[in-house]
Amino acid sequence: ALVPKQGAAWATEVLPRLGITGGVIGVILVNSTMPQVVTTSNGRMPKLSPSMWAKMAFYITPKAGGLKLVQYGVMREMKLSLDKVMNPGASTMLAFGFVGTFFQSIIYNTLIADMYKIHMGVAKPRLSFSQLYKGLQPGLLWCFGREAFSMGGGLWLGPTVKAQLQRTLEGAGVEVDERVMRFGGGFLSGACTAFGTQW
Repeated sequence: ALVPKQGAAWATEVLPRLGITGGVIGVILVNSTMPQVVTTSNGRMPKLSPSMWAKMAFYITPKAGGLKLVQYGVMREMKLSLDKVMNPGASTMLAFGFVGTFFQSIIYNTLIADMYKIHMGVAKPRLSFSQLYKGLQPGLLWCFGREAFSMGGGLWLGPTVKAQLQRTLEGAGVEVDERVMRFGGGFLSGACTAFGTQW
């Protein structure tokens, strides 16, 4: 009976949160990456008109959001498994590093291919695994470091930053809602680790 209960809890509590988070990040990712693809296209893709932008966004965003949902789900399960054999902070960073690198590579390559397909009306030729690996290899170490230290590190430091902020504010006689403190601690730590990994 334990497994069905865990499955029900995952479906009713974990999955909706992952879905919302994946959807929001998917929207942000698509809208921040599309201008970069245009800039790096060497003129093959001109500045997107509002209608073309909307067409691409509506086509690509659900795919990016779905992949992000799966990414966060796999990360969660990997981290919980690693927690049994190592420090929780290290498990968070490793889970984000390994899983994030894999999924980010898939998401970006899929997004770029879909943009060219929509704009030109033809799909880009599929790359072999060796060609794909050669194309990704130069950025793998950077991507791993970015995911592990920026995202994973931010999550690891979030509770510590929150506790320090809370002590400081309470010492000054200021009371802040727990949810606001949690968000503030996570946002501040994430901003610092993200800035620190702008290599």
